[in-house]
Amino acid sequence: MSTEILTVVVSTALIAGLFTITIVELYRRRLAAAALSAFATCATAHIVFVMSAWKGAAVAYLDAPTMESAAWPPISSLPTVAYDSTAWAAVVFLMASVVLGAIEWKRRRVAEKEMAAFLMDILGVDKSKENESEKD
Repeated sequence: MSTEILTVVVSTALIAGLFTITIVELYRRRLAAAALSAFATCATAHIVFVMSAWKGAAVAYLDAPTMESAAWPPISSLPTVAYDSTAWAAVVFLMASVVLGAIEWKRRRVAEKEMAAFLMDILGVDKSKENESEKD
């Protein structure tokens, strides 16, 4: 019994912590990191739902009547949509984090090139002289 309570407390704390990280990343306007932490939140919720369904299935199997004519008890009180929606949301957030991460990486590379060109212009570095020194 204590293991079950501990599991519920830890999973709730994990989901709450990941949700808090998502909110903080959104506040800081880091969309790729926010999408990745939202993925982790949805994936954790999905695992918790599946764990509860497995527990329900185990209880239903152990408490099931031995006669074939009796109806089997329902495995879980949650509809299938509850399990599928968290899994699909996790997949969507994972794909969004990959796309947003690629966009962020590309923007950073462009900004670094622009900054390098700006600094070369400000400091008076001539590219033709730079190329001549590289040939030597």
